[in-house]
Amino acid sequence: MDKIRNTISSDIKAMMEVIDSTGLFPGEMLPEMIADYFAENQSEAHWLTAESNGKIVGLAYFLPERLTQLTLNLLLIAVHKEYQGRGLGKAILKEVVARVRELNSHLLLVETSGHPHFENTRKFYTDFGFQVEARIRDFYQIGEDKIVFWMRL
Repeated sequence: MDKIRNTISSDIKAMMEVIDSTGLFPGEMLPEMIADYFAENQSEAHWLTAESNGKIVGLAYFLPERLTQLTLNLLLIAVHKEYQGRGLGKAILKEVVARVRELNSHLLLVETSGHPHFENTRKFYTDFGFQVEARIRDFYQIGEDKIVFWMRL
């Protein structure tokens, strides 16, 4: 990994390609998701871009959880499919945790699907030190639960 930095507007197209490669959701949704980040009043959201050899290979998006004191929620972390399994996701997550600590947060949340397809994702979080806090049954659809992880910082 060359660097993990704050996202700039020229990153969006490559970030969409990263998201499309993972199949998490359609990359075409990204411009709307990130629009407030580039607005004049810049939201409290944090977007990070990861580069390797000058190519954008990953990203992360986190923000303060509303109506809480210093709790942040990691809403998106993705590594291009061609670059997965090389420790890049872990490097991005380490940077997220470092930045969350700089904000003096005490708690970081992340959620994912309980579907068997997301087993490696759930293992990624537990291996990093997150703990399962909750399961909301049939959240995404009948038979697909939402799993909420947390980490005290």
